[in-house]
Amino acid sequence: MTENDLYVYFRILPEEKVMVIINNNDAAQIVNWRDYQEVLRDAVQGKDIISEKVSILIKISSFRQKRV
Repeated sequence: MTENDLYVYFRILPEEKVMVIINNNDAAQIVNWRDYQEVLRDAVQGKDIISEKVSILIKISSFRQKRV
């Protein structure tokens, strides 16, 4: 899905789901998790692979702008 230069795609494996979010916009973006609930289903947390921060998934989250 692409909206406001926010690209989202999934890699679904037998034991895990990988959701890739790329913010190619100059401004921070908000993600409404309900848009992806069909794929995420029972997921309760996610991990930012850049910062290694683990976050609890809520219905709406913010993503920083792209880095130059």
